[in-house]
Amino acid sequence: MRKLIYTLLFLSFSAGLHAQLTFETLPLNGKNYWKGDSGIAATNYFQAVSGSSFAKFKNRNDTSSFGDYWSGYAFSKLKDSVSVSYATNDCAAFPASGHNNSDVYVVAYENTFEPELNTIILNHGINSMYVTNSTIAYRSMELGDGLAKKFGGSSGNDPDYFRIVFSAWSGGTLLADTVQFYLADFRDSNNVNDYIIKDWHKVDFKSKFFNADSITYHLESSDTNAFGILTPTYFCIDDMELTPLSTETIDAAALLSFYPNPCVNDLNIRNPSNETFELSVYSLQGSYIGLISVSPQSEVRWHTASLANGIYLIKQLNATSSKTTMIIKQ
Repeated sequence: MRKLIYTLLFLSFSAGLHAQLTFETLPLNGKNYWKGDSGIAATNYFQAVSGSSFAKFKNRNDTSSFGDYWSGYAFSKLKDSVSVSYATNDCAAFPASGHNNSDVYVVAYENTFEPELNTIILNHGINSMYVTNSTIAYRSMELGDGLAKKFGGSSGNDPDYFRIVFSAWSGGTLLADTVQFYLADFRDSNNVNDYIIKDWHKVDFKSKFFNADSITYHLESSDTNAFGILTPTYFCIDDMELTPLSTETIDAAALLSFYPNPCVNDLNIRNPSNETFELSVYSLQGSYIGLISVSPQSEVRWHTASLANGIYLIKQLNATSSKTTMIIKQ
């Protein structure tokens, strides 16, 4: 399985207050969308960076005799709010542009079997992001399709809904709070208040996810059967705002270096500072893996061969600072 990392530079660090992440320079290479490399079964990563802040997204493309299928995250500049073709338009945002008429945005497609694919890795807390419906999800709720129902039903009175439930992690601990956003809501007894989101809307996390180092989601719908949600499980993301650590914290914790990343059998950890760091390692699901102590002016080799492939979080602590780093094990 081939692994691919796209590292991308976006807007510059925002005066030490907020980091604004957009997706305008993602490498579409003349295409309208990227959802994995056609015909290649692979796990891929793409990353938005603003100064010292980043958001990292995971994509899984699989192949079968029926063709490719993907989950996790993709990116797109499609501007089609009509077509419901899964082959050509499953990466289209219904507003037919990114937020503020930008070109490129991210598309989320939920993987219920591997929830780590629904996770966005952050190195700073998140304030907000903009979200909207995909074209396929919007048209399905508006009109129904061969599998999913028309929201409201034939009478218009069915109390249907489609919502995102966001959760977050900090230092390997699942935060207690969640944030919900309704992509469609027909629960009001007055049908005039029913709606399906058709524009970009801001989701505010600041009060709850200020210190998060990763954010994940699951989708809930009133339209389900024994196998799960029937509503197409897509939505779109643009214009994320992160809150960086203070300059002093970044300078102290950023002294450590981790390489190679992704790693296979070993991860080298270099500490050029005069302080000792205690590194706590967690799985993406929050399970504690172990503790690594790195002495001043030293380098430690951590053996990773026995770890399952996936994403791990290393929380760095010393006397004056802390930082969480994402490590990818291949």
